[in-house]
Amino acid sequence: MTEREFNYFIGLFQTDGTLYETTRNRGKITIELSKKDEDILRELNEKLPVKSSLLYRTRNTNFKDDYSSAKLVIYDLEYRNKIKEFCSIKAGKKDDSIGMPVGINHPFDYFRGIIDGDGSIGFNESGVPFLSLVTNSEQLYKDFTNFVFIVTGQRKMVKRNERDGIYNIFITAEHAVHLIEELYRGEPSLFLLRKHNVAMEVLSWKRTSGKRRSANV
Repeated sequence: MTEREFNYFIGLFQTDGTLYETTRNRGKITIELSKKDEDILRELNEKLPVKSSLLYRTRNTNFKDDYSSAKLVIYDLEYRNKIKEFCSIKAGKKDDSIGMPVGINHPFDYFRGIIDGDGSIGFNESGVPFLSLVTNSEQLYKDFTNFVFIVTGQRKMVKRNERDGIYNIFITAEHAVHLIEELYRGEPSLFLLRKHNVAMEVLSWKRTSGKRRSANV
């Protein structure tokens, strides 16, 4: 696994992963996604420097019956400790204080992992492209909006919404195109295929190209 791939892995882990710890140094790292997105978990399973496995299950959730998911599982203690230290996280549910770790040297790969986990890419009803990120983390909000400013020159000032107290960061039109160009720079080897496909459509968008279909992932 290259450094760029590791930076992507950290972003996806922070949004869709969990660190479990029990007694006698037992524990695991898991990343669980819808079965339709198992492609990225298969890629990670092949590239990780330690042994990992893929598991599948179907269950009823609060949102959908017969929900099928794929789960990447890592048991290796040394690697778990490396991720724990690198991300400065505790075991348990997703930490609301997550942010870009100081050891990230490729923020475009890291934030591609973040967007693959908790973001959306698509076109609105008028055919204008957008990229959005939903987060409850104050630090991730600051890190991502700073990244957006560096790439696009647009300073996003967003308040937590009143209903559930989360940040919904929304970038549209040319700014979304520039941001997606940066996220997919340098022919990355790791990405969620369905979001990558829509991202490639966004990159072909021009303001004069007329109305396009509404789609988002």
